[in-house]
Amino acid sequence: MKDTLTGAVAGGLGSAGFYGAGKAVEALRGSVVGRRSSVPTVSYGSDDIAKYQYNMIENPGPLADMRDNPASNFFGGKYNATTLTGDTIFYRAGKEGTPLGQWFTSTPAESIAQVRIDLAVKPQWISPITGELTGTSVINTNYAIKIPAGTTIYSGPVGYQGGIYLGGENIIQTFIPHPWLIQGLEVISSTPLK
Repeated sequence: MKDTLTGAVAGGLGSAGFYGAGKAVEALRGSVVGRRSSVPTVSYGSDDIAKYQYNMIENPGPLADMRDNPASNFFGGKYNATTLTGDTIFYRAGKEGTPLGQWFTSTPAESIAQVRIDLAVKPQWISPITGELTGTSVINTNYAIKIPAGTTIYSGPVGYQGGIYLGGENIIQTFIPHPWLIQGLEVISSTPLK
């Protein structure tokens, strides 16, 4: 009985990391007491994981092998790969005079605060290993950029980056590797952000 209870507690605490401490404790309590819990023991969030081609649990996909693991910037590592069938306008918030980066959205940003919170863009990036500053993200300009047909893009929900940098499953971002190398890409416009 002691080994069974220890295993149940360890399994329940492991579940807490993925599904929330409250749900895991309720599910564990129901299983130990011998009654069925009303709380589901497995939940992938409001938008089921099956809606995405790739995720960090079952199929990390091509982004997991790229430098800096861009898949980790998607919520749960969930994303889809798509090849554009027509020229498409994407938007990017960044530094004035630097229109290209690798992260885009399908709608223009309304403010710097919106970019920081909804798209989880920190002003500074600190290494969790060394505690050293590894980069900064200046945001003062919104760019409209035409990405040509035939380009492969990766889109999924914005991943949480800590603190107020929330992201979330209802906010979709697009990763386009090395857009500065794409023939036919065109910066359409730039507007200041406040």
